[in-house]
Order: sequence, then C-alpha cells, then structure tokens
Amino acid sequence: SESQGMLFDFTSNPGTPVFWMKDMKFNLDLIWINKNIIIGITEDVPYIIQASNFKLQDLPHYLPPSTITYVLEVNAGWSKRNNIKIGNEIVLK
Repeated sequence: SESQGMLFDFTSNPGTPVFWMKDMKFNLDLIWINKNIIIGITEDVPYIIQASNFKLQDLPHYLPPSTITYVLEVNAGWSKRNNIKIGNEIVLK
C-alpha cells in the first residue's frame, strides 16, 4: 500500500546492517535513519527474480552510508513522491 512501509529498529544495536531483496516481489526505497535524521536514501532497489538454485551471496547487498538506528522500507518512488530528503527529521509516534 502507498501508505505503508516496514520499519526496522536498530536502536539497541546501532550499526551498518546489510539488506538484500531475497523473496521480494516489488521494488523498494530504503530510507536510512540515524537518531531521527535521514542520512541516506537508496531509491528504487530492484527485486530479483530468483532461480531455484540461486545463492544468497549472489544477491546485491545494500548498506547505509554510516551508522543507523532505523531503516524504513517503502514502495519504490515513495521518497521522491513525498519529497523526502537527506537531513529531514522524522518523528516516531
């Protein structure tokens, strides 16, 4: 849905986690957040059609530009459509 996403919380262990698109069926934007400030946006991350014999290490890996406390996954293009920019502050409720 255009109004939904998935938030990953790394506040108990901030770092630079690796993301990949295993078993995804649609493209995503990855919004990298540290202490409620957007520090990076990886736009239009493509899903991969996986052959039955694929290996996880063969998938592209996506990393934040530096330490993060959250990652927000949203539909591809959502960041641009909503004018989301590096440096924006977010409020979690």
